[in-house]
Amino acid sequence: MTGQNASLPDGARVRDLAADAVVDERGDAVVSGRCYREETFESLVVRTAPGARFVLDDVTFDRCRTRSGFFFTSVSVLREVAFVDLDCGDALHVSARTPLEDVTVAGARPSMLWIRPYPTDTGDVVLEPVLDITRYAGEVSITGVRTDGIVLDPGRHVVVRRALLDEVDWTGLGLGRTCFWRLMARKVAVDGVPEGIVSVPSGNDRAVRDLEVLRAHGHVVVPRAEK
Repeated sequence: MTGQNASLPDGARVRDLAADAVVDERGDAVVSGRCYREETFESLVVRTAPGARFVLDDVTFDRCRTRSGFFFTSVSVLREVAFVDLDCGDALHVSARTPLEDVTVAGARPSMLWIRPYPTDTGDVVLEPVLDITRYAGEVSITGVRTDGIVLDPGRHVVVRRALLDEVDWTGLGLGRTCFWRLMARKVAVDGVPEGIVSVPSGNDRAVRDLEVLRAHGHVVVPRAEK
């Protein structure tokens, strides 16, 4: 979970996202057609009735912040949602079971976008999120989903395949057992999908050199810049 943010500026008002939610015919709590700018929320998750979902539909959070940690789970649906410089603590946590449809994460905050399976979440279908992270400057760790619908920055993001564990002669290429990319491939394998997405680690010259070796031997390809 994300850490709690710093205290609010004097006079800042905490907005209740639940106050903007409308219960639809299915019983889902839906926040739709909103653009929030420089607003402060306790959380971006709205509590729902058992069996119902929380839906964000056509919503933008522009330079907003939250007071406490949260993560989106399988009872959340994000459709045409943009997070721009969202100050929500150390990371934006999203379950691999959360449907993401035309979602954008941009800006320098939070410092990390983390999508992964959560043990307490439900569902056994591997989702294919439609997600644009080309303008996001933070660190990315995405596992547990298909990556075909994710638009990347090819200079900062790497598609890591589980198959690397078997097809790469790590010792023969001089990469070693503790190579960063080998560890990332293991992480992908643990989360039960063919591939994941991670950021090129800043300040880790060895990881950058090892990535060049893997690319030179055709094991890692430069990701696409757009769909």
